[in-house]
Amino acid sequence: MEQRLKLAPHMIQSMEILQLSILALQERIEQELNSNPVLELAEPAAGEQPETDEQQPTDEASEDISEKDLIVDTDGNKAEDFKRLGSISDDFHDYRDYMGQAGPYRARARSDEPDRKLEAIKNTAAPPQSLHDHLAEQWRFVEAEPPVKKAGNMIVDYIDRRGYLTVRLEQLHNKDKNDFTLDDLKEALDLVQHLEPPGVGARDLRDCLLIQMAQSSEDMSFETRLVADHMDALLENRLPDIARKMHCSIETVNRAVERMSKLDTSPGLQIGRDRNHPVTADVIVEESEKPGEYNVRLADSNLPALRVSDYYTKM
Repeated sequence: MEQRLKLAPHMIQSMEILQLSILALQERIEQELNSNPVLELAEPAAGEQPETDEQQPTDEASEDISEKDLIVDTDGNKAEDFKRLGSISDDFHDYRDYMGQAGPYRARARSDEPDRKLEAIKNTAAPPQSLHDHLAEQWRFVEAEPPVKKAGNMIVDYIDRRGYLTVRLEQLHNKDKNDFTLDDLKEALDLVQHLEPPGVGARDLRDCLLIQMAQSSEDMSFETRLVADHMDALLENRLPDIARKMHCSIETVNRAVERMSKLDTSPGLQIGRDRNHPVTADVIVEESEKPGEYNVRLADSNLPALRVSDYYTKM
């Protein structure tokens, strides 16, 4: 005899929903709204309106300002009169703006109020720069003869997102023989291979590693010999054969391989890799008025309210 605890299907579904993050819950709600005709968004009541008293003065207040005579008291306090004078000036500017615009009238925003559209633009992450744009921008400042510059522009166009040149120089030369020679292409490729990030413009993995080691501030002469003369054996992990041919120990080869592991086999992917991912909090922690205490609340203010459709309720 044994005891078992069985969960009802609706309890299992509730537990699954409770485990969702805010973004996943929003997605789940949207899916349910699209697939379940019984559910609908709960709209605010007809009498509920956003509070805009501070932004839009009432008509009565405007009438009070316009109908009240402007009398400057030479003996009394002039602050109130000047305040009304400033309000009349603001109304005049609003009227002038209204007469000068073709569209419907909109109240002029106060200078002390933040521009929401401008703030949204400032807070929007800039799109990541592509590798092509990154290289083209650097190539603009490279000093070279006009034929070499034209050849370099074509080379940049044929570098893939990993940073490798996808065609042979002879193919590029055949595309446009009138603008540059094969020697111009070779000179341009050498200049392109000195752009950032190190390793771009390589024709294969061996070339990519050699370019990075040549530009390294460390002494990588042994690693350069290893890649230049024994790349095939290195890819097949035949380290004893490499050690015998290079007249060194296997430990020396292993140390060289470890140093080369820090090189980037796809340098082009460095550009545009660090994208700004928006972070959506599930909970908000706020410091309480009492020292040493904090208040924790769910960040569910953006979740839509749902209700059962009146049509299906009356069925």
